[in-house]
Amino acid sequence: MLSSVLNSDTAIQINVQIVRAFIHLKQLVLDNDALRYAIEGLERRVGKNERTIQIAMNAIQQLITPPEPKKKKQKMGFSSNKK
Repeated sequence: MLSSVLNSDTAIQINVQIVRAFIHLKQLVLDNDALRYAIEGLERRVGKNERTIQIAMNAIQQLITPPEPKKKKQKMGFSSNKK
């Protein structure tokens, strides 16, 4: 944290204010159910979109990857090399 690096009264006060701001922000989210549900819904949609994008990227990668060359088929049965 800032106060551990600078070790001054100003740094300590700034550090305390930062922690208080995060505590206040957390309390606002916990107190406001509508905001919390909106954030949770947004997280679900983003997660779904990330999965969809990953599936699309995998499909595109498969399309642009050249196919492996086919091996020559060997004839079955006996063959003599006599001419």
